[in-house]
Amino acid sequence: MHYEPIGNRLRQGDVYRDLSIVIDLREDDDEGTLSAVYSVLPYAVMLSQDCDLERDHLTRQAVGDTHDKHLPALLVCPAFPAGQVRDGKHLSEEKLTMQRFNSPQWHLLKTNANERYHYVAAGEDFQIPELVLDFKRYQTVRRDALVKSFSEGSGLATLVCPFRERLSQRFANYLSRIGLPEPPFKHTGPTEIPAT
Repeated sequence: MHYEPIGNRLRQGDVYRDLSIVIDLREDDDEGTLSAVYSVLPYAVMLSQDCDLERDHLTRQAVGDTHDKHLPALLVCPAFPAGQVRDGKHLSEEKLTMQRFNSPQWHLLKTNANERYHYVAAGEDFQIPELVLDFKRYQTVRRDALVKSFSEGSGLATLVCPFRERLSQRFANYLSRIGLPEPPFKHTGPTEIPAT
């Protein structure tokens, strides 16, 4: 089993449905006021570290405690139904055409051998389909907005250990990768070591 029931606070590995996020602020030319542009993520998974989420929760409950553990924003990753990702249609609402995956490429993605994507198995007991996270699409969400959404029932379930830790590790590895320049030449065969 990959999931357990949602807890009483935000946790790393929480899976949310229909999460509304601010994606842009636009200034009204006539009045000079700002208006928010929202997007609704069909699914999203909490990436913020659980120790930070726990400290944030506990210090907000304590009277007279310091506020240095408070989190103003949280890191989530949109999660898309696997079939939409395989067909390259998961961002069609944004008018973006994405890569389609052939069978060998899809096998690599589903076994989490593609570093950009993370496959999460379905959790039918929690109304969670097979999902794919695209690490290039991560978002920040204001903590108060996510707490409000959580209290309104957007949380479906939480990934259990070690699945949430594996997700966290893979995301951190993806963000910390180093782009190397192309080598100026191509190596064509074994290097011969001169006899001494």
